[in-house]
Amino acid sequence: MNPGKLAYLDCFSGISGDMLLAALIACGAEPEAIERPLRSLGAGDLRLRQEPARRGALMGTRVVIEAPVEKKHRHFTAITRMLQQSELSPGVRDRALAIFRRLGEAEAKLHGCTLEQVHFHEVGALDSIADIVGNCIALELLGIEEIARR
Repeated sequence: MNPGKLAYLDCFSGISGDMLLAALIACGAEPEAIERPLRSLGAGDLRLRQEPARRGALMGTRVVIEAPVEKKHRHFTAITRMLQQSELSPGVRDRALAIFRRLGEAEAKLHGCTLEQVHFHEVGALDSIADIVGNCIALELLGIEEIARR
């Protein structure tokens, strides 16, 4: 039996969804192979744009999710439905659902409501959903099954 790959993240000052996506692309995940399944979310034309970026003395690649501008944010149940109706692989769908469930449970606890009543603001926006799902796709493309962090 061949164990899955482990990704080690040293996020000493935090990490955002687009930062992780850029790192996974730098590790070999093909942007086109990420972008294609994202379009199956049924939420408009989603695209990945890459551009050079400098932070202090360091150079890297910045990845930007281009998504239609929208005012609405989504409830947990709407995001769940969006993921279940997509053409994502079962592994990507399950990982993304688990992430949104964990976020939703934390929100529900903070706001004293049920998971089904959780209304995501930033995380419910299309570009944030695409960040999370895009990372799940990239992890699958790279064969990463486990993530360790400091």
